[in-house]
Amino acid sequence: MAYQILWVDDNIEELRSHLMYLGEKGYEVQGVTNGTDALAVLNERNFDAILLDEMMPGMGGLETLE
Repeated sequence: MAYQILWVDDNIEELRSHLMYLGEKGYEVQGVTNGTDALAVLNERNFDAILLDEMMPGMGGLETLE
């Protein structure tokens, strides 16, 4: 079973090469662009790790973490 990673970053499209690299290494990565979407995804499933951008418009990383 692949490790599940949630990557929360408002510039997630710019990180596409990183997402592809992790996918090639056997990780399953789901990307979302804001804290609100991250919380919605977390209500539906669990992840082994979360990569969380601190500076995002709207709900920032620290607010999402709380």
